[in-house]
Amino acid sequence: ARLVAGVDCRKHGRAGNPKARRLFLDPRTDELAWGPAGAKKSGSKGAAKRFPLVRGVRLVRGKTTAVFRRQASVDASPNACLSLVGDGPRESLDLELDSKQLRDTLATGIAA
Repeated sequence: ARLVAGVDCRKHGRAGNPKARRLFLDPRTDELAWGPAGAKKSGSKGAAKRFPLVRGVRLVRGKTTAVFRRQASVDASPNACLSLVGDGPRESLDLELDSKQLRDTLATGIAA
């Protein structure tokens, strides 16, 4: 339920610095959607980016993906990081949460 309402995080990308984002679970489409920090729901303006939670998506705790090995991600705590890794070589959603507890709660919620 918490993920449907939205969780604030920092999204690490392939270029630039990490960005503050609000992450949502869209239960209708089984996708994670994100938009600007502070957005109220996944349908809010700007929450157009989506990552499908399809079979085969792996949850990886820590900083093991290529995105987290970038210099821009050096300050992120491995205990607060979570990656959703898809099939493609450039297919990952790399997130930094505020704490290990929140990261683990998010991972459990996505895996359910």
